[in-house]
Amino acid sequence: MAAISDRSGKSIFAHKQTYSRKGNSKSRSVSDIADEAERLDGACPHVGNPQPPTILEGILPSEVVALIEQRIAEQNKQLRRLRKEQPDRKDALRTIRSDTHVLIGSVFSFPDPVEDMDEADYLRWRRDVIAFARDDAVRNGAEVLSIVEHLDEAHPHVHVLAVPLCADGNMRMDAKRCHEGHREQDRHAAQHWSGSPSRSYKQAMRDWQDRYHAEVGAKHGQARTGPRRRRLDRAAWKAEQERLKAQKAAEIATERAAEARRLADEEERRLSAVSWDTVARRLREAEAVHAIATGGLIAAIRQVDPDPVLLERLETPGQMGSWTNHDADRNREMSLALAPVLSDELEALRQPPAGPGFVNRR
Repeated sequence: MAAISDRSGKSIFAHKQTYSRKGNSKSRSVSDIADEAERLDGACPHVGNPQPPTILEGILPSEVVALIEQRIAEQNKQLRRLRKEQPDRKDALRTIRSDTHVLIGSVFSFPDPVEDMDEADYLRWRRDVIAFARDDAVRNGAEVLSIVEHLDEAHPHVHVLAVPLCADGNMRMDAKRCHEGHREQDRHAAQHWSGSPSRSYKQAMRDWQDRYHAEVGAKHGQARTGPRRRRLDRAAWKAEQERLKAQKAAEIATERAAEARRLADEEERRLSAVSWDTVARRLREAEAVHAIATGGLIAAIRQVDPDPVLLERLETPGQMGSWTNHDADRNREMSLALAPVLSDELEALRQPPAGPGFVNRR
């Protein structure tokens, strides 16, 4: 098959590694990684024009280094105390040395160049990368402290700095216990499996990249690997890109549908709130009219026949309830109190006054 030479394609790039404070010829130190992520002077010679990173979540990388030193100092005090109390566990309770790996650093790169990328696509990808990194830390017993973004290289990328959580199974804050590759490599050696332990390391990291591709890359039209590595011809690579493009479109459509549902629910809640406000306002208006009408009735009765007993019964809240409260029970109490009084007095008003010159026609 002819390899594709005129295009790199959109494939994932995700990498995860552990680091110690001391560093060595094969691996940089914690400070080296933090300084590069923060774009400090002299820390990133591979970048033509270094720019300060954008802090997406958490603290500055340099603050991560300080926090690691603080936690190690506190944990070493506890380990020394425990060694005195439990001398049979001296090996397990060794203090944290400078060559102990205490940082997990991950980097995720967006496939499109900075000058050509679609901002909306990039922001969706970045959101999913952050979610993946946080979930990945939880899975491995670590805590994400800093997530920064770099836009000063050819491709946008995100750096994630995480540290091991102190726990009974990881008293020495060993980052290798929070890394799939190192765990499988140690298990390979402990089980005396055939072949080199590095085989298990590489397979574990391939599995990790498979998970990243399934949860992030495929959603954004990125292939698991490039065409050259799999020796795909142009037709096969184009077919895969079309499939990934369709999958990406489906993901975007699903997100937009969910957003539309959310907006519709918000609008329904808003209209419901407006409706209830309207009902409450009309109830208050009805209460006001009711109070005015009742007050007018009392004034009329006072002019026609200012009977003290009648007025006391009408004006005493205990007799008829609160006029300005629209509670149904109080309204019924008021109606029951008013009914016999108004009935008697209206009947009296229908009768002509007694005395000469008046004739009862009934």
